[in-house]
Amino acid sequence: MSILSKIIEGIKAIGRGVGFGFKQGLSFIDWLERSLFGGGGSGGVPSYTPTSSRVDMANVLQEARAAAAIPTIDPSGLALTKRYCKATQSERETMDLSVLPSEARLLLLTMDDHELSALGNGGPGQIRKFLIGKDHGLHGVPVVGVHVPRTPAKRATFAERIEWQVTAQEIKPRHSTAFGMPR
Repeated sequence: MSILSKIIEGIKAIGRGVGFGFKQGLSFIDWLERSLFGGGGSGGVPSYTPTSSRVDMANVLQEARAAAAIPTIDPSGLALTKRYCKATQSERETMDLSVLPSEARLLLLTMDDHELSALGNGGPGQIRKFLIGKDHGLHGVPVVGVHVPRTPAKRATFAERIEWQVTAQEIKPRHSTAFGMPR
């Protein structure tokens, strides 16, 4: 059996050689025809000379960006917003937010800790959308221009809390009492 398999492998090798030689012969004839008669194919690489310079292309790109009218936010505004959201209450009081748009600044100043945390955990694209007033997709964070900033609730003083408790005790009905245990 091994002699028969070797004979078959030899015939296959001869077939591959004949096929390769045939392909080479055809490509040689094709090359010869093109070089002698100049026919066939595209005739080489076409010549191209650009009609616009790099400066022209830069101007066109700049005009296209301006025409898109997408407001661009300074990257430091993104970093500042993220820093503000991650800061503690005492650090927030000393931060300068004048770089940010006025509506976004007002909304940031009135947001609670949970909203600031959600905004701080958002990505740069979401923070950018928050600053320009578009829907950002952050759950629990208001949208600039859509939501009106709310004033933070004033914490009651100790005297006001005592007064509220006394008033609540005074208006509490006294006629209802809990059922006692049967004996």
